Amino acid sequence: MTTRGHHLFVCLLVVCLISDTISDEHSHTYEDNEEVVLWMNTVGPYHNRQE
Repeated sequence: MTTRGHHLFVCLLVVCLISDTISDEHSHTYEDNEEVVLWMNTVGPYHNRQE
């Protein structure tokens, strides 16, 4: 593979990897029966969870 061909291949590979990682749970539109990730935290006294 020539140097120019190698650079072109690397550039295309980087573009493909970046475009795949742009979407996340904040910008994703969910389809039917798709797994949804939920984040939660407790509200209240953190020092005594029995209250």
